[in-house]
Amino acid sequence: APLLIANWLAAPVSEPLRHQWLGKFENGYASVMLLRGVNKPEQLAELAAIAPSVAGVRWVDKVAEVSTVMGRYRVLMAWVIALSYLLVFAALSYRFGKQAWRALLPTLLASGLALAILALLGQPLQLFNILALLLILGMGVDYGIFLLENPDRHATRPFLSVTLAAASTLLAFGLLALSAPPALPAFGLPMLLGIGLSWFLTPAFMPLTASKK
Repeated sequence: APLLIANWLAAPVSEPLRHQWLGKFENGYASVMLLRGVNKPEQLAELAAIAPSVAGVRWVDKVAEVSTVMGRYRVLMAWVIALSYLLVFAALSYRFGKQAWRALLPTLLASGLALAILALLGQPLQLFNILALLLILGMGVDYGIFLLENPDRHATRPFLSVTLAAASTLLAFGLLALSAPPALPAFGLPMLLGIGLSWFLTPAFMPLTASKK
């Protein structure tokens, strides 16, 4: 007796592949066919070009669809970060006047250097990298604001406070760089580099003032 699809779907052997059977539609039956043995991206492009010419075949590349969506959000978040820098600079200018750049520039340089290091390491620019830059802005600029409010370079307490804040941030987010899932290092490594560089660069941009003691 021939093996009917209904009997096959009811059998335990079909459990790993049941989700591929889509069932009956208006024009017939449909099933998902998974590709195997594709080792090069060029082969996917060739198959995508051939599929429309075959009757009843529809090409579906979920990985490419997700990558496209992530790419759109990456560009959108990049514009959000640029706008955030402008708004933060406007707020700092209202508070510190011509000295506002001293609080913001170290974080901007740290973010740029973090991306440059990732590029040197061969890491592609991902959405999680951009999201990390937004947190670097929010946390790194605090170091500049705190030191600019306490400009005495001979005072140790302001820098000690900033060091403790940076250390807690690195422990909370920077250790994600050691995680196994790919998304976590993509977020944690920029945080590790950006926060560390912000902490290192911020004191160098503070104005030279004499000690009050």
